Amino acid sequence: MADNMHVLEINKNEIPVGINALIVKDNKILLGLRIGNRGGSGNWGLIGGKARCGESIEQTMQREMKEEIDVDVKLEDMKVINLFTTQSSESILFYQIGLLISDFSGEIKNMEPEKCGELKFFDLDNLPENLFLGTKGNIDLFKSKEFYNKSVNFDYRNK
Repeated sequence: MADNMHVLEINKNEIPVGINALIVKDNKILLGLRIGNRGGSGNWGLIGGKARCGESIEQTMQREMKEEIDVDVKLEDMKVINLFTTQSSESILFYQIGLLISDFSGEIKNMEPEKCGELKFFDLDNLPENLFLGTKGNIDLFKSKEFYNKSVNFDYRNK
């Protein structure tokens, strides 16, 4: 299995929708190094995760920001900026939604050291090569100022 292969783990309370935070300041974006026994281990990814049944996009983002980096974000500080799909190794279509985060309160802390080796801001023009594929799609669309582009969709089964 490729290092950035996405292993889809969904329980009955989750739906195959990834909500991803693009936290951008001074042309730099916050990424976390994925570690452990999860898909994409060894690759840099955005803060975020799978939506749970009954959660809105914004509620998922608020929960994930608190769980992963211990910050709070208000509804007015989130904007849906892109959408694309990924196809998992189990042939499940996974929707990826990128949210631009314009502000938050609190100090960024790594709250999941068993899943995230480190947090770091990277210059958008000098990103690491080992990006998680879902992250790459969100960033590519953000940089091109596109909401949706079929060429950004990824099929993990062919990786």
